[in-house]
Amino acid sequence: MIKYIEKESFLHRINPISKIVILFIFAYSLFLFNYWEIEVLALVSVLFLYVVSGIGLSKIEGKKFFITFSLSLFIINVLFIREGDAILNSGIIKITTNGIEFAIFSVARFLAIVFSSFLFVMTTEPNKLAYSLMQAGIPYRYGFTLVVALRFVPTFQFETGNVRNAQAARGLSVDKISIKSLYMMARYTFIPLIRSTMQYIDTLTVSMEGRCFGAYDTRTYIEEVGYGKKDVALLILSVIFLIGIIYQRFGQNLF
Repeated sequence: MIKYIEKESFLHRINPISKIVILFIFAYSLFLFNYWEIEVLALVSVLFLYVVSGIGLSKIEGKKFFITFSLSLFIINVLFIREGDAILNSGIIKITTNGIEFAIFSVARFLAIVFSSFLFVMTTEPNKLAYSLMQAGIPYRYGFTLVVALRFVPTFQFETGNVRNAQAARGLSVDKISIKSLYMMARYTFIPLIRSTMQYIDTLTVSMEGRCFGAYDTRTYIEEVGYGKKDVALLILSVIFLIGIIYQRFGQNLF
C-alpha cells in the first residue's frame, strides 16, 4: 500500500493544498502536450523528485504491475499504429516511427501521472492534509471524516489479514478462484470483517459523542498548517506555467 513516508525534504515541507494544486496543474499540462520528448522529460523529472525527497524509487510499491502494464501498452501501440515511416515490415508485423513515438508518448504520460500521484501521497502527512483543508474553509466535520478514513485503512487491512488467517486455520481456502470460493469468501470473510468494522465505528461514535463533537461551528488546532513564502511562490509559478502552456497550445484561438 502506498503510504506517507516521514522525511525532512523540501517536498515534505510544502503545504498540502499547494501540492494538490501543483499536482493537478502538472497532470493537466501533460494532456496539453503532444510531444513524446516532453512526456519523457516529465517522467524523468518525477523520478528525480523521488531521489531529491529522500524516498527513492525502491519505495514505489506495485512497480512490477505498472512496468508490466506499461510494456503491454507499449507493444500494443507499436503493433497497431501503422502510420508513418516503416522501420520493420514483415507482412503481418509492421513497426513504424509513428507507432514507436506514440507508444513512448502514452507510456511516459501514464507513468508520470501515476508516479507523481504516488509521490504526493508519500510526501503528504494525512493529518496535515486534513488540517490544511479545514483551515482553508472546509467544515471540520468533513475533514475529520477524511482523517478517520485514512486511519481506518491500515486497521481494515490488519483485520482483513486476521479474518483470512482465522478462516484458513479452519480449512477454508481463501486463494482459489471459483464461484463457490467467492461465495464462501463473502460468507466467512466479508461478513466478519463488516461486523468488526461496525464495532470500530460504534466505539468511535460513542467516543465522539462523549467529547461533544460537532457542538461548535469552529474548532482549534494544536498545529497550524500555514502558507509560507515558498508555497505562495510555487503556486504563482505553477499558475504562470499553466497559462503559458495553454497559450502555447491554443495560441490565438483564445482571443
